[in-house]
Amino acid sequence: MEISVRIMRYYQIIIGLFCGILAIYSAYLPIKHYSLFFSWIYSAPIILLCLTALVFLVLLIRQYVKGVRSFALVPFIICLVSAFFAYYLDERREGLDRSDTSFKASTDRFGDDGGFYMDFKKNGHVQAERHDHWEFTSYWGGYRRDKDTIYLDIPLDFPLGKKAILTDTALRFLDDTIIFRAFKE
Repeated sequence: MEISVRIMRYYQIIIGLFCGILAIYSAYLPIKHYSLFFSWIYSAPIILLCLTALVFLVLLIRQYVKGVRSFALVPFIICLVSAFFAYYLDERREGLDRSDTSFKASTDRFGDDGGFYMDFKKNGHVQAERHDHWEFTSYWGGYRRDKDTIYLDIPLDFPLGKKAILTDTALRFLDDTIIFRAFKE
């Protein structure tokens, strides 16, 4: 009987780790696609993690009443730490998105109906969005500025150069023919 309880506890730890890693990975994605009916997909891992933590808490309370040792806490603690870490990553990204803007750039040559927008923050963070008919895609990354040259470090799901020249009204990529309108707020 003791062996099956111990094996079950290891399964709980594995399930907790899986749900936690999935939630952290979902919170840390550098590219997210949002559409009319499928925006909930990025919330599903954290909801699954919270439900798993709730189930583990109920099991923990039942085992505590029976006098089981503290090793039963491990799956619940794994879920709790994972949920807080996923929340921290999400809040950190939102904090970077809310920081002061250095300049913005946009073009209508990407995306079917809304174009592509890039928001360059003063702290070296760049947030971009590409709008298509019923969906939009968000991108997060970094950049480095050396006088009038911009070096991008942002993962994209389409080809775009990593080096650009910034003027007062344009952002021109050296490896590409695309020219963005640049403006300061």
